[in-house]
Amino acid sequence: MFRLFSVCQLHNKLMFLMDNLQHYLQADVLETNFSRFMAELLKLCHSFCSSSQFNKLVKQLMQLLVALRDRPCGVFLARLLMRLDYNRWLSGEAQLTRSVTSMLKY
Repeated sequence: MFRLFSVCQLHNKLMFLMDNLQHYLQADVLETNFSRFMAELLKLCHSFCSSSQFNKLVKQLMQLLVALRDRPCGVFLARLLMRLDYNRWLSGEAQLTRSVTSMLKY
């Protein structure tokens, strides 16, 4: 009986240790580094989006995706395009808008 009590007590102490170790890793180590990572990622996104190259690359990507509409994956691609261009911000040009709209009619 005493041995069973000792095993249970050891189990409880180990669980206490593991719980506190997990909390320390999550709250003090990971959260701190994650915050730094997100700050750096936001800086990188801001510098990329403010460059003149960004609009050109987005336009090329949309034209490429629209050009792939006749492929067997056209239905899934149409859904992706619809989500990417839900407010017609990306398809500002009339030709691109017609292509995306005709693709969504599949």
